[in-house]
Amino acid sequence: MLALLHGTGFRPLRLADPRDTENLTFLAVKAQKPAKVEPNEAAVGAARRIIGRYRQKLAKNRAALRDVVTVIREIAGPRPVIWGAGRLFDALVLHGGLDPARCAGVIDRHLSAYVSERHGVPLRAPDALPELAASGVIIMSRSFASEIEREIDSIMPGLPRARFADLFEHATAGPSPLRAILGV
Repeated sequence: MLALLHGTGFRPLRLADPRDTENLTFLAVKAQKPAKVEPNEAAVGAARRIIGRYRQKLAKNRAALRDVVTVIREIAGPRPVIWGAGRLFDALVLHGGLDPARCAGVIDRHLSAYVSERHGVPLRAPDALPELAASGVIIMSRSFASEIEREIDSIMPGLPRARFADLFEHATAGPSPLRAILGV
């Protein structure tokens, strides 16, 4: 990344935190002229291997999304509510085959204040849960799952729910273990 910055004419002011292995953050300014960057075949080869592994993992994850959608249909019933309308919901629709029209609704405490719909489904605030006649809830947030579960219990005690993170973890553990467990 540093070679790319230098080669495109930027000078880094602050580098990424080496302890953060998931995100790369650089602060850079445009330099007077791009630096000359020498070819590095070893780095190119390493990058190609990383990209190859990424492609394989992406394919595996997209297949897992299809398994998760199958399981959602089985455990959350015919009219699930999706709680969380962000990237994971998009991935379920775009790559997992989730038909948003078959959802009872989509709840998102924060996005509903700014966006009226996602994939053709109106976004609702949590207090709308009783109106949606949900057969179950799929919780899309990992960080706030416990908080969301407490909120569901305060609004509609006993409503079946599942965490997307758990469904996805099981789906990526091997060849379709969720389908085998449920016989689907």
